[in-house]
Amino acid sequence: KKSSGEYTAKPTKTGKAVVSLYAKLNGKRTKMGEMEFRVKEVPPPKPYVEFTSQDGKFIDKNRMVAAGGILAKLEDFDFKGIRYVITAFKMAGIYQGEQQTAETKGMKFTKKMEGIIKNTKSGNTITIYDIKARRTDAKNTKEHTLYPLVLQIK
Repeated sequence: KKSSGEYTAKPTKTGKAVVSLYAKLNGKRTKMGEMEFRVKEVPPPKPYVEFTSQDGKFIDKNRMVAAGGILAKLEDFDFKGIRYVITAFKMAGIYQGEQQTAETKGMKFTKKMEGIIKNTKSGNTITIYDIKARRTDAKNTKEHTLYPLVLQIK
């Protein structure tokens, strides 16, 4: 119960859920009706770095460093209040003339990652992969592995 006459239902499995409405009439509990709902999994989010081009493929390296890390968002999802946080990821790019990799726990770029970004030449790519994300609005949700991000430096 959220407030007088307002309730929140939290289904525990996918499939169908039936919500029944009861009211007290003349001191007696009476069923007023019921409605069936489809229950689906919340889709995994899409990773992104702020300041990327509209198509999500290009970014200025200074703006990428300024973004500070990667985020996760649900695209084309109608329900509010569902949020994901990045829990870990790896990065690969050219650093000091060689392919370098770095990894971190959390959503923020490490100093090594910032070095990879700053030293990547225009036209080269940075790949962010093995991205892990977890919902923050629900308990006991599984961690998702997201699709990699490949960003070309402008």
